[in-house]
Parts: sequence; C-alpha cells; structure tokens
Amino acid sequence: MRAPAGAGDVAGDRAWTAVILMAYGSPERPQDIAPYLQHIRGGEPPGPELVADLQRRYDAIGGRSPLQEVTRAQAAELGAALALRGVAARVWPAMKHSAPSIAEAVRDAHGHGARKFLGLALAPHFAGMSIGGYERALREAASPLVGDGAVEMVDSWHLEPALIEAWAGPLRAIRRARPEFAGPGGHVLFTAHSLPERIVGEGDPYPKQLLETCRAVAGAARLERWSFAWQSAGSRGRWLGPPLRERLEEVAAGGADAVLSAPIGFVSDHLEVLYDLDIEARQAAERLGMRWARAPMPNGSPALVTALAHVAEARLPPAGGPP
Repeated sequence: MRAPAGAGDVAGDRAWTAVILMAYGSPERPQDIAPYLQHIRGGEPPGPELVADLQRRYDAIGGRSPLQEVTRAQAAELGAALALRGVAARVWPAMKHSAPSIAEAVRDAHGHGARKFLGLALAPHFAGMSIGGYERALREAASPLVGDGAVEMVDSWHLEPALIEAWAGPLRAIRRARPEFAGPGGHVLFTAHSLPERIVGEGDPYPKQLLETCRAVAGAARLERWSFAWQSAGSRGRWLGPPLRERLEEVAAGGADAVLSAPIGFVSDHLEVLYDLDIEARQAAERLGMRWARAPMPNGSPALVTALAHVAEARLPPAGGPP
C-alpha cells in the first residue's frame, strides 16, 4: 500500500497517529462474493442461493459497489484536510469484511512509522454489532504493535454539525427545486440499516442516536413531514422495525404522494443504497402511487470531510505539539 495523504512532516523520531478510516467493505469481483459473505457470517460458508442472490443484486447496480473508490477518496480528502489543519496524522482506508482489511491497513501504517492509531468508522451511530466490531478488529491488529493505550476508537459522531448539514443542505436544495417534495403531499423518509431486536434490551444506543440525527436534520432542513424506517434487515431472527415497506404503506395511506429518501444511517453509496433504495424501495413507492427521489449520499462532499476532520482533529495532536 502507498503512504496516504496526510501531514507529510510528521515522520521521523516523533510518534504520530494513523487514522484508520473504516467502511463495511464489498466484493470487487464475482469470485469475491462467497468469501465476502463467509467473512460476514463469522466463517460460516454461504449457501449457493445466498451467493446467487447477492450476485443478482450487484448485477442490478452495474456489477459492483462503488464503496471501495468512495472510501479511498474520503480517506484522501480527510488526509488533506488534516494536513491543512496542521494535525500530526495520516489516513489509511480499511474495510471490515473485504480488502484492504483493517489488519492490513494497521500493518502498513505501522511500517510507515505510525505509533498511535485512531479508528474512525464511516458509520456515525454507535451499535455494538457495528462500531464494536470495528474497534475489536482495530485493537486486535494494533495493540500487539503499539500497546492498547496507543489505540483509540471514535464511538459515534451522529450530531457533528457538519454531518447534519451534509444531509440538511441537499434536502433543502431538492425541496426548493422540486416543489412536490415540499408541498402537502411531500414526505421525507429517513432510513438506516436494521439490526436484531435484542440490541434494544441490551441498552444499545443505536436507535436513539439515529432519531437524534433525524430530528437535528429535520430541524436544519425545516421539514414538517418526516418519518423514520428500518431497511436492509437480515432474514434470520427478529429485526428492528417498522420496515421500510410497511412505513411506505403508512405514508401513502396518510395522503403522501411524493417521498424523498434520506438514508441517514449511511454516508456512502453502496449496495444498500443503490439497490435496496434506488431499485426496491422506489418500485414499492411507485406501486403505491407515490413519486420517489433520494437525496445524494454525502460521499466526499466538503461537509462530510469537514465533519470527519473535526471528529479526528479533536482526538489528535497538532503537528508541532507533543507526540
């Protein structure tokens, strides 16, 4: 791996921090789908039907997800932003379930001289199943190299002001340009990836944090009619609801004729956005007689990069400060 963008003068005898910018991951080629699913399933091989279904969904969006490219661009932009701010850090992109893995990124950063690590997941809301998994992978890779005290993880950043604006700005622009989404029949539908219901009993803050983000964005975008639904639930066990399709039925029954989708639980284009929303949810909305549009994902927008930089900067030393 090449040394990434970042504060170029932090090497030498000083200890500097590698920011490991982590995303979920995605298969790059058809032959990667089965190993990808097996990794997600904790080593349990997927059946041929599961592999074929995922291949079908990737085929529907052009053969593969853009998540890898988006994450690399986000890492480069974040590294450049931190360098401009004089922060003693460089940024490495890493994937939870595909290459480059978190362990690979940590080893490469350590080989370039990193002696501290900050984990930052491209998932603003804390859930033990998601952020907890990122942190475990980061510590397993980095702690043997630098000691556990030199490893830190950002647990959540769901109310970061620039993140709120990364969603509110596009929502305001769409509603100005397309009056059907701002009129009495317009409705904004926020969504996030569902998780098993048991997390509520465990006191996981994931649902609460998502609603906090929704309320903040709704306030900043001056939304009068909005709701929240869960998307992309798994097929085994009981998952958080209401599911997206059920919410669409409720919204249609309530008189809405134009739904503006805002997948607030994500920050990047990937399969759960490009297929689950842009294809499946759109078709469901149109069958109910409603027009459909989706707000653009933050991806590498200046607002998102500002949010990431602020979150990282708050936990990192300046280039001229103590190591």
